[in-house]
Amino acid sequence: MLTERQKWWVLRRHTVLRSAALAFADPYRIQWVDRDSQPATGGWRFNEKEGHNEILLNECLDELAEHPVRTSGLALETYLHEVAHSMWSERDFHALGEQLKQQQIPFVIQNLFEDARIEARWRREFGHRFRWLRWNRPSWETEFLVTISPEAIFLGLITIENQQNALRHLLKISETSGPENHARTLKILHYFRLATRKDSPYTRSTLDLVPLCRRWLDEFPHPAEHGWRPAPGNIHGDDYIPPAEVSGGNSAPQPRGEPKPIPENLNHWDERARAVLWRPDCNRGQFRPDLGLRFEARLAKALPDGVTKCKTLTATKRLSLRDHVRGSARVYRAKRAVPEGVPNVALVVDCSGSMWHEPHVAGLTLLQIFNHLHRSRKIFGQVHLTFGTGSASLPLPFDDDLLFSLDCDGPCEGIEACFETNRAELREADVICVYTDGNILDTPFDRKKWRRQGIETYGLYVGQSSKVEALKSWFDYAIVRPTIEQLIIAWTQLLQRHRAGAGG
Repeated sequence: MLTERQKWWVLRRHTVLRSAALAFADPYRIQWVDRDSQPATGGWRFNEKEGHNEILLNECLDELAEHPVRTSGLALETYLHEVAHSMWSERDFHALGEQLKQQQIPFVIQNLFEDARIEARWRREFGHRFRWLRWNRPSWETEFLVTISPEAIFLGLITIENQQNALRHLLKISETSGPENHARTLKILHYFRLATRKDSPYTRSTLDLVPLCRRWLDEFPHPAEHGWRPAPGNIHGDDYIPPAEVSGGNSAPQPRGEPKPIPENLNHWDERARAVLWRPDCNRGQFRPDLGLRFEARLAKALPDGVTKCKTLTATKRLSLRDHVRGSARVYRAKRAVPEGVPNVALVVDCSGSMWHEPHVAGLTLLQIFNHLHRSRKIFGQVHLTFGTGSASLPLPFDDDLLFSLDCDGPCEGIEACFETNRAELREADVICVYTDGNILDTPFDRKKWRRQGIETYGLYVGQSSKVEALKSWFDYAIVRPTIEQLIIAWTQLLQRHRAGAGG
């Protein structure tokens, strides 16, 4: 069974890909399923209704490998195989299913050829081999070639990934097993080359493979009669997951229990925001509601009182030209604390993929604190969730149970765009904090522009201290701590110093 750190390596690789090859792709859902669920290793399909890719990975995929070594590498390669499907496999399962039905082609055969096609294209375009030989050997190394089905030999060709030594070994075995068996092996190799070579007429798309699969079945008709399938645990099973009506009832695994509907107060979110931000119970067992309860009072005391705009004789950085022309003595504009006032505090949360796991869970505690302080009328809170291709405002107060289902799967940060979208609301805030790792890969955040508009920002993050330099380059104040408890303590201390310096 994969450890949490091994799972984290997969999601870290996903974050890197979202910033590069997948930057302009549709959103992705990556879900770990338990040992008894399907798929046994990995699977992909495109959710047309919600407009996102779904990649399913079994947390016990390493237990089915022939050589369960370097399991984090096996998990990464399995994930990349499914990403290749998401990039180049046919999304319209119904159109594909109709063609397979008309040609009487079992889906498992089509999927076998599709695996060969997309892995060959991945090697050409990215120069990366999957190195399946680390975990599975081709069947001809353990069995007599004459007893192996053509599909198993084809699967072995996928496994060796055109490595010349392994290919020469196969041809040597086939020559010694007799002319008839050697001729069969050469035919299978010919079909493999037709399914993988760039100049082949069958490799432009998934649908182009259909006539090649039909030719294969005319040559080797046994799977239609006996239902050949790859050995359990091999990555090249039904990892290209169609709906049940296409695959004859083999549907993708469903999460346990009934999925929770999105709360009514989030109905204003568009479909893209829901795809990035909403995944039922994704934080269950990780987010601890008890942490935030200990720091609510401390943060409330550190925040400034309510602030009002006024004109003053005391020189400030903002000058009222209108009052100067009129000859008024009060030509400076300033903000002053209002006794018994309620501060307006804004929280902008980075929901890009790089925030996944511990930083994201820590950010949920900040959201919980804001929610409780707003509910008790100690602050007027506003929360904006940003994920690169858009942003969504989270209405306060909300049911705390929502935090168990708030996801972060955005392709990039989009913090600057979020400020532009919510400019009017943010200008009214007395304190603005941005929770992010500072790894801004899209539009840079222009703090000088926002400072000229009276917007001062605190950059907050839970993670490695090296991130503080990145936050300093984007925000007026930067605080990075290894835990959420230490972050809140450091932030409250900074707020108290600023409050004392302002005379409030």
